[in-house]
Amino acid sequence: MGGIDPILVSVLSPIFNESKHLEEMIASVRAQSHANFELILVDDGSTDDTVTKARLAQSLDPRIRVIDEGKLGKVGAFNRAFAESTGDVIVLMGGDDVMPPESLAVRADAVRQAVAGGAQRVAVFARLQTMSENRKFDGQLIPRSRRKGARSGGTLALSRELARVAFPIPQRLVAEDLWIGGIAGALADAIVDLPDVVLRYRIHDGNSNPRNRDFATMTEAMHARMLAYRLLAEVPVLAVPAEPRRRFQVLAELEERRHAGDLFGLLAHSEARLTDKLRAASMATPLLFQLRTSLFRLFSGW
Repeated sequence: MGGIDPILVSVLSPIFNESKHLEEMIASVRAQSHANFELILVDDGSTDDTVTKARLAQSLDPRIRVIDEGKLGKVGAFNRAFAESTGDVIVLMGGDDVMPPESLAVRADAVRQAVAGGAQRVAVFARLQTMSENRKFDGQLIPRSRRKGARSGGTLALSRELARVAFPIPQRLVAEDLWIGGIAGALADAIVDLPDVVLRYRIHDGNSNPRNRDFATMTEAMHARMLAYRLLAEVPVLAVPAEPRRRFQVLAELEERRHAGDLFGLLAHSEARLTDKLRAASMATPLLFQLRTSLFRLFSGW
């Protein structure tokens, strides 16, 4: 079959001071084998030449749109991008990351097949590979298993029906990934896990995920991110079923104990999964966090 694929994919991308990596990111989206996309770049108050580079890309490709309305915050920028979008499939993208050429195609096709089978709220999860100038963080496949995709913002794809439930993301949150992944896992009527690597995730000092920072910075930043679990458990308008709602409550409880440095308390939680306990424990004290960081390749991706 020739011609343009009829499924329109909306790629939502907040950008903030991304001058160093933005051109590579945009080039990777433009090189997608699935050519029917809209790339919506929402600048979040950049102070470098990010907007200039984004507007140049827009002038070269009508599939790219730039929104520059001042400081919105990362979540606000995602919400603004979704409000502007018109696609059948919604994909999230960091301004410093890269898509392999088949990234949109495999995810759009998975959504297409699920919708053809009668589903409306479709979530597709795939895998990512890290890239970093720090060899410790470079080249890691997440998840390691090919049987399950990462519940992470940049690796998923949502049908528009499911995205309407996930957006707008609560403005109280500092990041989108746990909220979107939680909604997708709890409220989708079809979940597809792909073995494909659909994202090359760049790890550097500017990441919003505080992976390579001191313990004091990490623990407060992580606590702010983990607020998503409490909101997912408590916000009544979402009508999250009882089982996933309780899981969100448990994760929120683990986070409170982790943030308080209550290592015994989080390990003793009677309802939490062992993997969740170990993940929380690895960030509960400065010593364990140092160990986790130094052994990133050993502990990540499970």
